[in-house]
Amino acid sequence: MTMSINIDLPKYPANLGPAAAKRLEKQRAKYRERAEELRDALSDADEQFAIALASLDRQQSTRDRISQLARTATRR
Repeated sequence: MTMSINIDLPKYPANLGPAAAKRLEKQRAKYRERAEELRDALSDADEQFAIALASLDRQQSTRDRISQLARTATRR
């Protein structure tokens, strides 16, 4: 069984094509610019998270070492 899909597009005046193309180009440029801004923001957020997680990791490592030292008997 073969189904054929028929999509009827609305009538579009041929003389509006160039104006629509220019409008779409402007929208495309705007969306690409916004997408680049969002990529930059995500990159910045990723860097900030990495810095924060590295700091937390150092703090936790220090806590673990202090805890381990406190549990072991030391000779003086």
